[in-house]
Amino acid sequence: MQGFQRDTIRAMASDVTKDEDITAVVQKILEEQGKIDIVVNNAGALAIGPVAEATIEQIRNAFELNTFAALRVTNAIVPSMIKRREGLIINIGSIAGIVTTPWNTLYCAAKAALHSITEGLSMELKPFGIKVMLVAPGSVKSNISKNQSLTFKLPPTSHYVEYEERLTERMNLRARKVRPHGRCISRSGCQASTS
Repeated sequence: MQGFQRDTIRAMASDVTKDEDITAVVQKILEEQGKIDIVVNNAGALAIGPVAEATIEQIRNAFELNTFAALRVTNAIVPSMIKRREGLIINIGSIAGIVTTPWNTLYCAAKAALHSITEGLSMELKPFGIKVMLVAPGSVKSNISKNQSLTFKLPPTSHYVEYEERLTERMNLRARKVRPHGRCISRSGCQASTS
């Protein structure tokens, strides 16, 4: 959030996995500003590892940040947008929601769910003048892969232990090799697409 320290930008901390945090932030903004024009749902986290050995808790965690967080924020904000009959919701998906890759399957599945939810919301909210867009970038320069690779460890009982070093290398490669590419998908407002 350091890059957003300007007089015209006010950062407000919240845990997007907690309804009460989201409700408090939304209410505060509505009290102070009277409206919310645009929401960008950008929370997310990688979920690396073999899906065949994932625990239900790991699966829930992947969906919690990559899918449910956007739904929580959207559900909190939509009533005020419906009242005004306008607004824009932008969900940050991923090319991984379109192209599934091994070791990244949980993340891919959670982003694919967000893509479907975004498409449905776009149709459902259109009669109220609310636009819903999905931005599906490819690799972006961030510390998400590097941070994940620092803590990633397969259990000794994993059938994939012999691949662990290669998997960590792949995570680090993703953090270094970034090319501009992505895809913007929307039924109601996306004008450009890059690849």
